[in-house]
Amino acid sequence: MILYDGDDKLCIASEDVIRLWDFYDNKEVPPELWSSHEFAGEKVQLVFLNENSKSTFVFIVVTDKQFYIFEERLIIRSQH
Repeated sequence: MILYDGDDKLCIASEDVIRLWDFYDNKEVPPELWSSHEFAGEKVQLVFLNENSKSTFVFIVVTDKQFYIFEERLIIRSQH
């Protein structure tokens, strides 16, 4: 679990899914599921985020089979 973007967004990863949530400034509005990515047949082992970025947030997700580089709303930029 990683809070980022001024504690406005939340990244949560389980063994096979990574999800991004966006919190609104109005506390009476529940957070919105911003994006998600499912890793079929793979298990998430590590998630890294450049959480202090002033521009684009980049996620590196390491699974038991390969690693992925995602930007912002979990858009895949690279897969190895």
